Amino acid sequence: MPCDVLLRRPEETFENIDEYISHLEERMLTIHQWARERLDFSSEKMEYRYNVKTFKEGEMVWLHNPQQEK
Repeated sequence: MPCDVLLRRPEETFENIDEYISHLEERMLTIHQWARERLDFSSEKMEYRYNVKTFKEGEMVWLHNPQQEK
């Protein structure tokens, strides 16, 4: 199948379909957990970057107002 070409077939051999499904579920849960951790890390990183660029009261800023250009 195309997904086997992309993801490679499992190198383990399984006695029956139930064993394969159990192994697949474990892999999917591990991948899901890893993806969740990466999303949390990215979210924290984006929040930090946003907060670093937050302006303080009284700071000079450049204001762009496209409606005034018309």
